Amino acid sequence: MNRRTLLQGCLATTAVGLAGCLRAPDAPPAGRLEVRVWNADDHAHDVIVTMTDATGAVVDRSTLGPVQPSVSHTVSFRDGGSGPYELTVAGSDWRTTGRWDPSACADLTLETRITAAETALSSRCE
Repeated sequence: MNRRTLLQGCLATTAVGLAGCLRAPDAPPAGRLEVRVWNADDHAHDVIVTMTDATGAVVDRSTLGPVQPSVSHTVSFRDGGSGPYELTVAGSDWRTTGRWDPSACADLTLETRITAAETALSSRCE
């Protein structure tokens, strides 16, 4: 084997090895938000879930409904990179609001519980 062939083989092997090591790291996984609406009231509710970005622009909107008594509905959102987000869960005569910052909590669950007396929001970072 001549010296040139050996040197070319070594350089090719080194280049392939370095290419694997020098690649950009994988992007962090996108955050996930689950919005649950639990109807503990005795009548159905039409529900709209709206997600806006920091500028107030609507990023996503989902209509859930009618949500029947003793039933929950869930809608999921992914972080599109424009967070933090404001969430509004609204019915005809009630509203809850929440905030999601994927950099502080990548996976968040917001739950709105509707009762005859009140509507309450709770959150859980996972």
